[in-house]
Amino acid sequence: MNLIKLLNSTTIFPSGSGLTALIFGLVKFLFNLVGNYGIAIILFTLVLRLIMTPLDFGNKYFTKKNTKKMAELKPQLDNINKIYANDALAKNRAQQDLFRKNGYGQGGFCLFMLINLVLSLVIFLTVFNSLREISNVNINNQFVALQGVYAEYEDSGSLDSAEFAAAVNAKYDEYNIPFLWVKNFWRPDNWASQTMSWSEFQSSVSGTSGSVFKSDAYLDADSKYLIAAAIDSANPTATEKIAAHDAYIADLKSEYEMIFNAINPQHKGWNGLLILIALAAITMYFSTAINMNQMKKKATDKKTSPEIVRYSMRETRAAPDASAVPEINPMAMGKMMQFLLPVIMIFFTLSTTAALALYITAGAIISTGFTFVNNALADKLLEKQDRGKGTTGTGKTVINPHTKYFKGK
Repeated sequence: MNLIKLLNSTTIFPSGSGLTALIFGLVKFLFNLVGNYGIAIILFTLVLRLIMTPLDFGNKYFTKKNTKKMAELKPQLDNINKIYANDALAKNRAQQDLFRKNGYGQGGFCLFMLINLVLSLVIFLTVFNSLREISNVNINNQFVALQGVYAEYEDSGSLDSAEFAAAVNAKYDEYNIPFLWVKNFWRPDNWASQTMSWSEFQSSVSGTSGSVFKSDAYLDADSKYLIAAAIDSANPTATEKIAAHDAYIADLKSEYEMIFNAINPQHKGWNGLLILIALAAITMYFSTAINMNQMKKKATDKKTSPEIVRYSMRETRAAPDASAVPEINPMAMGKMMQFLLPVIMIFFTLSTTAALALYITAGAIISTGFTFVNNALADKLLEKQDRGKGTTGTGKTVINPHTKYFKGK
């Protein structure tokens, strides 16, 4: 059994536009380089991670910087929370002052995180749609090739012969792309059949580039659909065009069903074993968990004795609303994503090409390696900055002598 089919000239790639065109071009280049679509996806994932490394590093750096600073300020924040337990206005004023004096700000961090999140989401969705389009284009391409076999045997009146079945299966195998345990790499790694029903084929291929459903051959001058209905091919009416199109689709369905009824039963069992689906979820979980552990590892927890600074009642009255206190906690957000991302990945990989599941799995594994490197570089940069600043205090705790006037009584 051929588990990995090397360079196959039957595999084609659409052109696309913009970012999609770049993805198609890169995957095609890597495919031509290594001769296997699955291996090309793994290499594509590596190249994409290399391109994203500066952004990933920046995200790690700012996250670690904020986490470390928050750990340093925690004793003083606890002290402020204790002092102003019943006075949200004064507590907020004290917290804002503490953040300002220690250079802790969420604005730049939140903006960087948002840019990183949006860009990562855009790239993921573009890759998702691109890999699905590549699969659909090749599924359509396979059927067009099988139509050639059908036309040949239809002309000779031997569509019910053993020779027709043998020719169909030979052509199917020529265009089929297996990868390890996945029998048809254009289909999901799950319980779905490696061949599609007519409704699945129509749903998947109807909107793709070069689809047989977009053909207007039924309007050609020698179209059998126009000739059979005695329609003037030079000037058919809108109603006649619809009738010819419906007849064309009906014939297309008949051809499809006859062709795939001749496919060997061995091609109609489970296409995969759900291994890539499970790996996509598991590797995504552990990749996020490793990110979290690396973030916690370097967070400091310095216990310092805060110096007291007092503010007047006027300054306290001028304090911003309590809702302005930074609420984003990178650790809490990371913990949520640790469980949410694997569920999202299962949803995506169950319903689309096995190539996407391989991309997600390879991406999580490769990203884990880059995480250790980026974290080490971020730690060194932060340590260098600390040495450059010298040993400094962690700021001052603010106490307002007029707290008793703002108890909300």
